[in-house]
Amino acid sequence: AGVPFQLSNTYHKFSLSHRVSDGDIGTDLNDFEAFTGRYSFDWEPIEDWQFRLGGGYTVRDFGAYKYYFEEPSEQRENTKTFFGYENINWEGERFYLHQKSYVRKGEDTFSYPDSASGTIENISETSVYGGQIDIGLIWRSYGKTNFGFDYSNEEIKSNSLGNNDRYRTGFTLEHRVKLFGKLNIGAGFTAVDYDKYGSEAWPGFDFSWNVFENIDLHGSADKGFRLPSFTELYYSDPGNVGNADLQPEEIYNFELGARMRRKGLNANASVFYKDGQNILDWVKQDDGKFHIQNFTDVTFVGVEAGLEIFPNLDLLILEWNNAFINYTYLESDLDSRGKASKYVLNNLKHQINAGTTLNYLRIFYHLISARMNQRVDDDPYLVLDSRLGVKLWGIDAYAEATNIFDVEYYEAGFAPMPGRWIYVGMQINLNFGNEEE
Repeated sequence: AGVPFQLSNTYHKFSLSHRVSDGDIGTDLNDFEAFTGRYSFDWEPIEDWQFRLGGGYTVRDFGAYKYYFEEPSEQRENTKTFFGYENINWEGERFYLHQKSYVRKGEDTFSYPDSASGTIENISETSVYGGQIDIGLIWRSYGKTNFGFDYSNEEIKSNSLGNNDRYRTGFTLEHRVKLFGKLNIGAGFTAVDYDKYGSEAWPGFDFSWNVFENIDLHGSADKGFRLPSFTELYYSDPGNVGNADLQPEEIYNFELGARMRRKGLNANASVFYKDGQNILDWVKQDDGKFHIQNFTDVTFVGVEAGLEIFPNLDLLILEWNNAFINYTYLESDLDSRGKASKYVLNNLKHQINAGTTLNYLRIFYHLISARMNQRVDDDPYLVLDSRLGVKLWGIDAYAEATNIFDVEYYEAGFAPMPGRWIYVGMQINLNFGNEEE
């Protein structure tokens, strides 16, 4: 349930949600209960100034069946999370200022049975806080320049991961300009100093070119960087072993593509190349456990293509609004060296997403979506979803079925994805104080 309302020039929204399930496998295996409360506040004291404040609290308790390791399956996790943020934005004609700060605190209790010592619990408290300032200059004929400064700090206190903290400070410089009325170019770099890993810098470049009235070319090149998490560095259990000597992983990204937009039709296609170095992954070793390591360097080459049509077919009884299909192909030169991997070695090779929207008798709507996936060294599988609903007087009542063919598949790791689900629901929107609605 959510309640948004306005008082003078301030805007408020409260929302609460509660979800409970006994699980499709069984209680204590993949059952769950989750509660979330949120509040947001927006204030525009004077023209061009905006102030935002918000926060929330979430509690989750769930059976983590095969979530982190294959055996034992009776894993359980309870998390409590508080988060808060504030933003100040000022937009001037030739200058802007964007500032934000945030805090996130969490408690996590993970338990699993052990034949030798009974139930084992991993209890952790974490906190993340930081802030960012972006200053922009808008030139009359030379585009826009953005200067960014940010700081973040991470802390953890845990009986299994120990007490650790780390921080980073960063600087970003970016400039964007439009040339000849059709060519948009952006270039910049980010420099970051990590207290544990030293300094790193990576550049980025992108462009879009309106070649013809309805056709754009676009491209980009950049370098990415990811630090190992505290779990990857320090965590160990009967099925997983962390590694305090991990190094950050890096990846270089290159993409070139085209888009076409015209009445009743959108189409896009692109090719991309990714060169990853020191990629982190959990790899199964001779002791039967998964050890995290900078496993390999890997190159990915891929193709993405999509088509969306808007027939706007109206036969009184039936309206056909839109249909889409997207395809992605991914090829890698990864050498598994005969090892089993949790993530990197099981990437999608082919993926097709398709769907359509229909309306019946002006009030019923029908959404149909399907996705076909094939992972490396696995057979392809098809997942079909459908929703049929009716909207009247602010009420949206619907019946929905997901994974209609009850396909068995895995997205990552060992945890099986849900089988066929069939459920009905209703959403009610009540508007107060607006005569037009």
